[in-house]
Amino acid sequence: MSRAYFPGALFHSVGISGARLAGGNLSGVQMDTVGVRSADLSNINLDGANFDNASLTRCDMTGASLRGTIFRTGQLSYSKLHDADLEGADLGTVKCEETELHGANLRNANLGNADLRGGSCRALICAAQCCSVRSSRAPCSTAPTSPERGTSSTVSSVQSRCRSEEPALRAQVRGGGVDPGPGR
Repeated sequence: MSRAYFPGALFHSVGISGARLAGGNLSGVQMDTVGVRSADLSNINLDGANFDNASLTRCDMTGASLRGTIFRTGQLSYSKLHDADLEGADLGTVKCEETELHGANLRNANLGNADLRGGSCRALICAAQCCSVRSSRAPCSTAPTSPERGTSSTVSSVQSRCRSEEPALRAQVRGGGVDPGPGR
């Protein structure tokens, strides 16, 4: 089902596993109590989508567009969102455990109380484009400046400390095969 076209569709109480929806258009989709597992959602358009109690676990969302997408509750755990566009997205209380967000665009995103433990939180805060990220509490147990492993740091405190660590972090990110780009 590559290049699926379902803009504005409503999915309720659905379980999807192993789907291949790469490059599809699901903009404006409404997902209520939906579980998506191990799916190829790379380069998918989910702009303006609304997720309520949705779980996208172990999904490849590399290059996905989620501009203005709203996640009321749910999770994006163990998923890859490399170079994804989350500009203006609202991640409210989403659990993003071990989620990879290298190079993601988070301009004007609201991380609210999103749980960002593990995964590429360091790259999320320092290498991603994070202009005007809003967050009241975004736990980052792997943040480069957490006083000790397992403690939380807010996005703004990590961002300010990352500026001084940026050159070393860029080298570390490149070492992992991901180049955050010039000036990041």
